[in-house]
Amino acid sequence: MPPEDVIALSETVLDSHPIATLVLNPSGACTLCNSAMSELAGRELVGLSKVQLMAALPVRRIEDSSLSLPHPLEDACNGKKLHNALTRWEDGRFFSCSSRPLPEGFVVSLSQIPENLNQSGEKAAEVLDLRLFNRVVSHDLQEPLRAISGFLAILRESSQTRLHSDELEYLGKALDCAERMIGLLQLTRSYNLLRATTPKKIDLNEVIIEVRTLLTRLLDEREVVLESEPLPAVTGWRIPLIQLFQNLITNSVRYCPERRPQIKVWPEFKGDSIVIFVEDNACGIEERDLQKIYEPGYRANTTVQGLGLGLFIVKRSVELHNGKVSVQSFPPEGTTFRLEFPIL
Repeated sequence: MPPEDVIALSETVLDSHPIATLVLNPSGACTLCNSAMSELAGRELVGLSKVQLMAALPVRRIEDSSLSLPHPLEDACNGKKLHNALTRWEDGRFFSCSSRPLPEGFVVSLSQIPENLNQSGEKAAEVLDLRLFNRVVSHDLQEPLRAISGFLAILRESSQTRLHSDELEYLGKALDCAERMIGLLQLTRSYNLLRATTPKKIDLNEVIIEVRTLLTRLLDEREVVLESEPLPAVTGWRIPLIQLFQNLITNSVRYCPERRPQIKVWPEFKGDSIVIFVEDNACGIEERDLQKIYEPGYRANTTVQGLGLGLFIVKRSVELHNGKVSVQSFPPEGTTFRLEFPIL
């Protein structure tokens, strides 16, 4: 078949295709466009430059992108392959977009998502936009906050003899707030990353062993008695589970200043759930504080150094694993945390 016949046949097949499709040259100008794409744009697109095409096709990607929400044509011209990427037209319609490079240019197609699926599309867009916002904010805010924290620390150190005690106290509180914000942003970022990974079978006995290793110095200095009965496995992520038990055990030691800390960890099976108990002989939590202990930054006992994030992280870690956390406390005798996870 002569080359001109091959081109004519290709154009005929492209034009008859129900999915809106166009072909771009290496500079991003439209060289071929089928009827479905012209109808979608409401105008003829052949010959338009990349900038003109992007104005004629007001669609933006809403997944795996930066905050600029790049146009699919921009992605295509940068050599990025798309496969059924979720995109949104400026009037609110959702499209599945695909693109791939050609020997001399690029091909891009848009397929509208049926109206009966728009609700799920909107939900997906909302979730993706929120994750994107969280990821960028949690990353970009850390550096200025670290700078603020560093400057506050220098100012407090250099002002010990020049400022009144209450002014130094205010500086200390400002420094604590900056450090707390950094901790929250790091936590947000780590959970965003975790949600992109697949949960695995985690042996809680290995988690306790690793926590013992991480807290070796603290446990040895206070001669802590840490007893752990054989524990089951759960489906989840290793790092949050380590953070969970590390925070509970650390709190049990820190809030037990007047006697030798004793901590016991044991399991109990309850229907379709696994319950892990963490019991200590620390000073306990007053009833008035029990409803607030999971709030970020809340510290029921300000005599112990900390940022007030320990139990907040515990609660987030349990909820990440579709579990529940509750607590019983009997001041000054001790506290028992109850961690309930779905059975493996």
